[in-house]
Amino acid sequence: MVLTFSEKRINDGIIKFSIYTNAKYIRLVDKILFYTIIFFITITTSLRQEFSITKFAWVLIGLLIIHLFTNFFQVRSESLWIIPELGIQFNKKYLSGSKTKKFYDKDRMKNVIINEGITRFQIIFYIGFIIEGEHKLVMPFTHLYPKLKDLKRIYNQVQDIFFSESKSKDSGEQNLQNDDNDNDNDSDNDSDSDNDNKGDDSENLESQSDDDNSLKLN
Repeated sequence: MVLTFSEKRINDGIIKFSIYTNAKYIRLVDKILFYTIIFFITITTSLRQEFSITKFAWVLIGLLIIHLFTNFFQVRSESLWIIPELGIQFNKKYLSGSKTKKFYDKDRMKNVIINEGITRFQIIFYIGFIIEGEHKLVMPFTHLYPKLKDLKRIYNQVQDIFFSESKSKDSGEQNLQNDDNDNDNDSDNDSDSDNDNKGDDSENLESQSDDDNSLKLN
């Protein structure tokens, strides 16, 4: 199966990441349908039984129903829409022509991660969002998986659009806290210095008083 990944920038800073398949390939269901028909014809011929058009028609109709039912749920494309002022949206399109959409508000987005997973046949990388109120990782691509380099492009865009402000805010708060700590330290140092100066002055006064007393005695 050949997959194509694309990135499209739309008005108002909206970015659309899509992955889709447009290759013509023979799926497992197609092979089962073909070999079942061949098997049915071979058996009826080898046993020299009268070829029953009715039985063959029912078998063919049943297999065609299974074939169409499977195609109905076959994903043709998946896409992630990044809408800076609102949030993110997941779109799926099936071979039957039906579509599904799922939107998540940016205020519910907590983080985005790239993770590694294992399927029955291969090791894959996938991107997921941590959404407030969702009990598990929310993934835009669940049937067609982009390459790692494409996932990194998505990750960087999401970080820059949705999480750069929070990072800069946290950094600013940290700097303010550090400045407050520095000011507190400076005030403590000034207070210690004033106390030292007062101590020196009192010592000087005491010394001067002792000198005066000694002069009076003389």
